[in-house]
Amino acid sequence: MKKLFLVLVAIFIFASCEDNCTQDALSERITSGVNKGTSSKGEKVWVCHNGKSLEINVDSLQDHLSHGDTEGECGTLSSGGLNFSDGKIVEIDCDYDLPFLHTDLDGNKWWFSKPK
Repeated sequence: MKKLFLVLVAIFIFASCEDNCTQDALSERITSGVNKGTSSKGEKVWVCHNGKSLEINVDSLQDHLSHGDTEGECGTLSSGGLNFSDGKIVEIDCDYDLPFLHTDLDGNKWWFSKPK
């Protein structure tokens, strides 16, 4: 009887360990990797404007941000196992403890927190 109990406990523990565990997180861009104070003739950046991705001159970035556009292409981006989408709820791995700050390969800083 003890052996059967131990086998059942082992099966329960093994079954409760999932490899693809995900959780919802609110993904928000805090800073951009682009230096907004420096003018770079011809340098282009992407903004999301009304759900449409636009490539613009970096010198006009601040104007776009001030009327509600977000920096980066529209949609969900992915880097290093994290999903990024400014102001959206995304799925991330359960291994991450919320909240946390992440810097992507382009130098953008992202804040991940529990959705409300």
